[in-house]
Amino acid sequence: MCSAAINTYWFRNHQRTVKCIVAMYKILIADDEALMRKGLCTLIDWQKLDCQIVGTAENGLQAKQAVLDQQPDIIIADIKMPLLNGLELAQWIYSTQRHIQVVLLTAFADFSYAQQAIQYGVSDYVTKTGNLEEIIAAIERCKQKLEQQRTFHMDVESRITSMLNAVLNGTIHRESDILRQAELLGLTTGGYAVAVADLIDVEGQNQSAEVRIGLKNLFYSLLPKEQLHICPHGKHELFMVFSNCSDTQLRRFCFSCVSAAKKLLGGALYLGVSENDTALCELSSALKQAQLALQDRFYNQQELHFFRNAKVKLTPTHAAHFNSLGKALRSADVQQAELSLEHIFDVQRHQHPPVSQVKDTALMVLHICRSTLEEFSADLNAVDLDVSEWKGQLQQMQFHHECIRHQQQLVRAVCQYVAQLSAEGGTLLSGVQNYIDSHFCESLTLGKVAAAVHVSPGYLSRFFRQKTGKTVMDTITGKRIEYAQQLLDEGALKIFEVAQRVGFEDSTYFSHVFKKYTGISAKEYQAQAQRRRSAAMRQST
Repeated sequence: MCSAAINTYWFRNHQRTVKCIVAMYKILIADDEALMRKGLCTLIDWQKLDCQIVGTAENGLQAKQAVLDQQPDIIIADIKMPLLNGLELAQWIYSTQRHIQVVLLTAFADFSYAQQAIQYGVSDYVTKTGNLEEIIAAIERCKQKLEQQRTFHMDVESRITSMLNAVLNGTIHRESDILRQAELLGLTTGGYAVAVADLIDVEGQNQSAEVRIGLKNLFYSLLPKEQLHICPHGKHELFMVFSNCSDTQLRRFCFSCVSAAKKLLGGALYLGVSENDTALCELSSALKQAQLALQDRFYNQQELHFFRNAKVKLTPTHAAHFNSLGKALRSADVQQAELSLEHIFDVQRHQHPPVSQVKDTALMVLHICRSTLEEFSADLNAVDLDVSEWKGQLQQMQFHHECIRHQQQLVRAVCQYVAQLSAEGGTLLSGVQNYIDSHFCESLTLGKVAAAVHVSPGYLSRFFRQKTGKTVMDTITGKRIEYAQQLLDEGALKIFEVAQRVGFEDSTYFSHVFKKYTGISAKEYQAQAQRRRSAAMRQST
């Protein structure tokens, strides 16, 4: 592709901006007459033509060296020059630098020169006796040819990129189909490697699309295009397919990319690289290798990761560690909770399981924290636990230590809140007892009592037994039997009326419970109460 089509990018770190400039067509002037060289340089408005003069030469050998040094898009050369004439220069360019357009100048309007010029691929032929408009017209025709070249090469490149993307994504998977398209596009069938590139700026954010375009151009400046094909993927990644690169060349390229990105872009470029020398038909497998290799950055923050060095294992997490964490949270034991969390994630630091597994583990920790708070009927907002927001933060985390630190903060917050609730236990106990004293004759359940004091039934059950040695329902039943005894002592109500008055709908069940708590039936107790009243009346008379 000609230089005119290459976008030049520069980057300002503090602004995080990328600016794109389209390079002008580069012109080289070769003529042994100094006046002619000066006239061509000054009398034509090259900027208006989207061109710039990159060099001049006074003979053919100088022109040849300037071609190698400056890589011009267009050469304007005198057909008669010392050491190496214009036709000889054109012949050399045609054999080695065919993309360069050549315009020959001559004082001889000789058709034979034109014939030879056509043979050597010369774009145009202008006499020195002509006016500047003829040269300008010749330059415009050269620009059109360059644009056609660019379009053609872009079309081929686009087809190759599309084909490679299809193989990478598994859209084309039959070996015969892959090999047939490879033959049509002139691709080799082996010697490939795949890399996945991801650019993160200093603030941990994925870079913009503009930066990624600039990144592509950076890559292409480091490796010949016939050895590198870049396939954009989604918003954040680039897939790179390497062809016929030695291990040394591949490593040098990767190190150069990482270094250049850090210097020019102000962020970190992370590369995951597959094994080298993979068959074209196996590119999808190589891509998986590169993606797994790239996951290693989640653990150690290094920029460059090769698959052969990657640790990729599924790491089991023992349920005992989760149980221990839940127990520590319920008892507000911060030290034990952090120790349990350390056990959960410690193996991951050494074995580097897939990132998805780490985040699944983190979600399990979140579930345990949430369940603990729900047991206490705690407000999730009290520990800043917006579940959807927390999950979103988890997905954005780039590194393992970020994930652990965030969960440590969550665990500490839960323990602190549970400890606060425990400190308020005296108030809670008196609240429960007062509520029971006021409502025990009503149809009470553990759930109703818990709701009245704003805690969960499970927490209230454990808390009340721990503080009193009794269950909530036993305490309610005891209050009811005490009141029933009082009513029977008064003797104004029948047994079934007493049962209803103290909260029992079934008098038979009331009698059963009464005997269980007092050791005698309600009827016997009623009879004893009548005798006591009678005895008391006799004494009073």
